[in-house]
Amino acid sequence: MTLVPEAGVQRPLKLGGNFIGISPVGVATQGMMVRINSGGAAGSGSRSSPTSPQSPQQVNPTKPTVTDDSKSGQKSARS
Repeated sequence: MTLVPEAGVQRPLKLGGNFIGISPVGVATQGMMVRINSGGAAGSGSRSSPTSPQSPQQVNPTKPTVTDDSKSGQKSARS
């Protein structure tokens, strides 16, 4: 699995007890074993390619049902 995140100002990465922080100030690492210049290379990322939204479909609305038959000035709850 390859993960190539891009960020604005800072990109922290934490896995278990290990940590890598990349920012304009520099790179901070904390881990059991840190291997530097030991091979490997950064991968490359790609942009997403979302599809265009579909046209909306016409719906056939239904008439609302009557909630109750209460009349003004009378009890609204049935007893």
